Amino acid sequence: MRAFARGAVGQINDAGNSVRKILRPVTEICTDEEKKQLVALLERTAEIEGPPADVQRRLIAEARRVLLAA
Repeated sequence: MRAFARGAVGQINDAGNSVRKILRPVTEICTDEEKKQLVALLERTAEIEGPPADVQRRLIAEARRVLLAA
């Protein structure tokens, strides 16, 4: 999934739209708890080498919005 995501974001200028496309299968299959865990994983991963960059924060915020929309 990571390779697919990197390719999709690299080919499409609108990263927010890419996030929605990449996460579509996740939103259809995963439980709410699994979606929350994925957002937490994204946040922890972004902090591995230091504070998250602005682009990372924006993409994580978009992922959170897509995954946790009520």
